[in-house]
Amino acid sequence: MIRTTYFGNLEMQTWEFVLLPIYIAIIFFFAYRFGKGKRLQLPGHGYFIWGLAAKIFGAIAFVLIYIYYYKGGDTISYYQSSMAFANLFERSPSDFFHVLFSEASMENRSYFDINTGYPLGYMYFDTKTFTVIRLVSPILILSFKSYLLSTVVLSSLSYYGIWKLYTMLVEYFPKVYKQLALTVIFMPSMIFWGSGLLKDTFTLSATCLLVYSINELMIKRRFTPGKIFGFLIGLYVLISIKPYIFMVLLPCALLWIAYTFIKQTNFWMNYVVVPLVTLLVVGGSLLILNSLGNTLSKFALDQALETVVVTQQDLKSDYYGGNSFDIGDFDASIGGVASKFPIATASGLYRPGVWESRSVVMMLSGLENLFLLILTAWVLVKVRWKLLKLMFTERVVFFMLIFAVLFAFVIGISTSNFGALVRFKIPLLPFFPSALFILLHLHKQQSKRQLTH
Repeated sequence: MIRTTYFGNLEMQTWEFVLLPIYIAIIFFFAYRFGKGKRLQLPGHGYFIWGLAAKIFGAIAFVLIYIYYYKGGDTISYYQSSMAFANLFERSPSDFFHVLFSEASMENRSYFDINTGYPLGYMYFDTKTFTVIRLVSPILILSFKSYLLSTVVLSSLSYYGIWKLYTMLVEYFPKVYKQLALTVIFMPSMIFWGSGLLKDTFTLSATCLLVYSINELMIKRRFTPGKIFGFLIGLYVLISIKPYIFMVLLPCALLWIAYTFIKQTNFWMNYVVVPLVTLLVVGGSLLILNSLGNTLSKFALDQALETVVVTQQDLKSDYYGGNSFDIGDFDASIGGVASKFPIATASGLYRPGVWESRSVVMMLSGLENLFLLILTAWVLVKVRWKLLKLMFTERVVFFMLIFAVLFAFVIGISTSNFGALVRFKIPLLPFFPSALFILLHLHKQQSKRQLTH
């Protein structure tokens, strides 16, 4: 009998906990087989299984906290809307696939009834949240429609993109593989917010996978069908779910690619070619983003500034339970938004602070941000005026820092609620602290070479 979906509080069932160790065993079985491959024969390969265990732990913690502490939230809405699709699959697989791969419409919504339950209207008719439902529904079917099991499976699958980013960075900087494991794999916010049934789990993994694919295809020139497919998957997920991440990533990636093949060895390269390439990249990025106007919807260039102001004002409203912060008012103009660059960027990188945390979950984020602040200060003290030189010594570090800072600005300027901020900022977390540790490593190497000479 098909279970009817009712939208309200979700209760865990005993059978879900019984099946949990079986699912975990299956996941580790396949992970172990993957881990024996030659692709993992690099410094830090032993962290593969530990990182997967951390993701599964984060998924279970996420489920328990949202069920028994928060008792609701967007994650439950995603689950229950996807449940309607899973029920539809049981009744008619052909109807399921038709609705899954068709546009959201009232006609297609009529395939659901009281027996299948209905996907929530505000999620079904929003293209971004509907994309999440599309991706979650098959996982739900494979997990016996269990919220716990589907979250564990999703977190395990999303680990792939994160691990590929780690292998990329370790290939560049094998001597700091331990620090990179901490910043790419074991950051608390990524383990928790990047392991739940939310948009953020998909977009974090997609961001990491897309950066890895860009490096393989554009920088290293290693063309394989799998890498091209990974590039397309990462691109699709970002544009379909959170296009503003792609809007920040695109110009940064183009600069990374362009600067990689520019050797700054003379006056013309330093003061003519590099500025010219920068202008061309920025102009090209604007043309690409403008051509994607319909796909980006409210994040299209002609609407982006207004979207930032509206979103920022909405998230600091009273109905968010006093968990908001204020960087000050600004108007929807380039000058108005740019005037908030320092405070917005600092907020995106280092807030909430420990003193601003009002829950255990927020306190963990506060401690993480304190770590980032101390690490930043330590790098600035050690590296000082050599910062820009070291950034351009390794262009991948330049990309990581530019992307992290610009993304922090976008998040800080458009988000005035700590609950949203800690989730929205996780795409920058693998890049910012990793770049800082790499800068310390490069500085140490440079100092040793100077001493030997």
